[in-house]
Amino acid sequence: MLRFWIINIPPLLGVLLWPFLAMISYFIFDPPGSEKSWLVWTLHYALLAYPVPTVAGVILSWKKCKNNEYKPCFLYILLTYSCLLLIILLFSVI
Repeated sequence: MLRFWIINIPPLLGVLLWPFLAMISYFIFDPPGSEKSWLVWTLHYALLAYPVPTVAGVILSWKKCKNNEYKPCFLYILLTYSCLLLIILLFSVI
């Protein structure tokens, strides 16, 4: 049970930094023509929506792990990391 909390700690630390990232996410539109790029818009919305799948995944994985249902627990851990992986992918492409 403890190892599942250790897996969920890094995304939860990111939620603490999220207000700062949400505040500066509007600066990705500064380069000319970037407002027309769908990658930039996707990155912007992924940054704004980051806490929703993260917190939902942590809560749901905790509930499933508490009931010893490990397969759904792993799926909810993937939900926890989904937005973070999307942000990292988009930053590497842009």
